[in-house]
Amino acid sequence: MKRALCTLAAVSFLVSPAAGQVSPPSGAVSDTQAVLINSPGFVISQPGSYRVARNLSSASTVSNLITVNASNVTIDLGGHLLSGGGRGVDIGGAVSNVVVRNGTFTGQADNAIEGPSTGAGNLLIEDVVARDLNGGLFCFSTPNMIIRDVIVSNTAGAGIAVGDGSILERVTMSDIGGNGMNVQEFVQVRNVTMRNIGGIGIRSDGRLHAESVLIESTGSEGIVGASTAFIRDCHVRNAGRFAPPTRSVAAPSTDPLADGSGWPEPVDDVVPGPFVSEEGLVYYEAGDATRSATDGEDGIRVGIDSLVIDCSVVLSTEDGIALGTGSKATGCSSSDNSGAGFIALNNAKFEDCQAYSNTGAGFSIGSDGDVRSCNASSNTGAGYLFSLDGLVADSTANNNSGGGVIVGDDGTVERCKIENNSTFGIDVNGTGCRIDSNHLAINLGNGIQLDSSSNLVVRNFLENDNIFNTPGQNNVIGQIITTNPATLTSSTGAWANFQF
Repeated sequence: MKRALCTLAAVSFLVSPAAGQVSPPSGAVSDTQAVLINSPGFVISQPGSYRVARNLSSASTVSNLITVNASNVTIDLGGHLLSGGGRGVDIGGAVSNVVVRNGTFTGQADNAIEGPSTGAGNLLIEDVVARDLNGGLFCFSTPNMIIRDVIVSNTAGAGIAVGDGSILERVTMSDIGGNGMNVQEFVQVRNVTMRNIGGIGIRSDGRLHAESVLIESTGSEGIVGASTAFIRDCHVRNAGRFAPPTRSVAAPSTDPLADGSGWPEPVDDVVPGPFVSEEGLVYYEAGDATRSATDGEDGIRVGIDSLVIDCSVVLSTEDGIALGTGSKATGCSSSDNSGAGFIALNNAKFEDCQAYSNTGAGFSIGSDGDVRSCNASSNTGAGYLFSLDGLVADSTANNNSGGGVIVGDDGTVERCKIENNSTFGIDVNGTGCRIDSNHLAINLGNGIQLDSSSNLVVRNFLENDNIFNTPGQNNVIGQIITTNPATLTSSTGAWANFQF
C-alpha cells in the first residue's frame, strides 16, 4: 500500500467529538499524531494530517461523512469502508492541496469524493475504491488533480470528472451508468481499463493526452478527444453496444474488509482479452433493428490537428476512427464497424493503417486526404473513398464489395496493389486525376474505370483486368500493351500500360 506523499507542517489537535470540528494548538504533528476521525459528519476546518480510525457509515442521503473546509490537508482513510451519506468526502469552497488515500467508498447518494467548485485545485486521490454508489470522483471544476491507483465500479452516474491540467493513471472502471471520464483541457490519461460504460468512455473538452487505454463496451462513443488530441495505444471494442442496467444505490450490509483480507489492490487488466461478453449483460448486435442510424457511435473521435497512433477499434455501431481536419492516424486498425473503418474531414493523413470487414468504406476521406502504406480489405463499401485532391500511395485494396478506390477531382492513385474487388478496381469520377504504376488483378468489373475527362493513366499493370474509358471522355492513356511486342519504342514504352 502506498503511504507517503508529503509531510505537512501541522499542529497537535484537540477534537470536539460533538461537532467534529478541529481546534489546533501550536506545535508540529507527526504521522502518528494525526487527528483521528471516529464518526461520520466530521468537519475539517484546519490544515493538517487526519486518519480514519474505523469504518464510517450513515443512513443519511444528504449529510457528508467527511467535509474539508481547509487547504493543506492529508486524509488517510486507513483502509476502512465509508458507506452511505450524501458524499463520502466533500471538499468545499476555494480549498486546495488536499490528499485523500487508502480506503473504500460505497452507497453514497451523491459522489464518493467531490472536489471544490473553485480554487487552486492540486488534489491527490490515490489507492481508493468507489463502488455501488451514485457517482464516483466528481472534481470537474478542480484543476491540477492527480488520480491514481483507483477502482470505480457500479455507479448510477458518471465515474470520474476532473478539471484542466489533471492526470489520471492506473485506473480501472466497470459498470458505469454515465460517462466513464469527463475531463477538461490538457488532461493526461494513462494505463486505464474500462468495461461496460453507459455513456462515453472518455470525453474531453480539448487537448486530451491518452495512452494505454482499453475500453470494452460503451453505450456511446469510446473516446472523444476534441481538438489537438494525442491518442496512443488505445483500444476500443463494442462502442455503442452496451445497454446499462438500472442500478440501485445502497450500501452493502457487510464490510468486505472485515474478514481480514485487507485492502484490495487495483487490478492491472479488468478487461479480459480476448474480449468476452459477461453473461446477463445486454449488447446490441450489428444491424439490430431496434437501433436507428442516429444511434451509431464512433470508437475514437478527435477534432482538428489531432494525432492517433497505434490504436484499434472493433465493432463500433458507427465509424471506427474519426479524424478532424488536419489530423493524422498512424499504425491503427479498424474492423467490423457498422460504418466506415476510418472517416476524416479535410487535410487528414493516414499511414500504416488497416481497415477491414467494415460495413461502410475502409477509408472515407474529405478533400486533400493523404493515405500511404495502408490496407483496405473485405469492406462492404469501397476500400478508399476520396473527395477532392486525394492521394493514395503504396497501399493495397482487396476483396472490397464497393470497389477498390474511388477518386474525385485531382486525385492520385500510385504504386498500389488492387485486386479481387467487386464492381471495379479504380473508379475515376473526377477530372485532373493521375493513375500511375498500379498493379490491378482480377477485379470483377473494370480494372480502371474512367467516368470523366482530363485524366492521366500510365504505367499500370493489369492482370485479368482492363482499362475502360467511358465513351465521350477525353483522357490521356499510355499505350496499352496486351502482348509481348518485338518492337516497343522507348518513347511509348516508358508510359505504357500492360494488360494481360
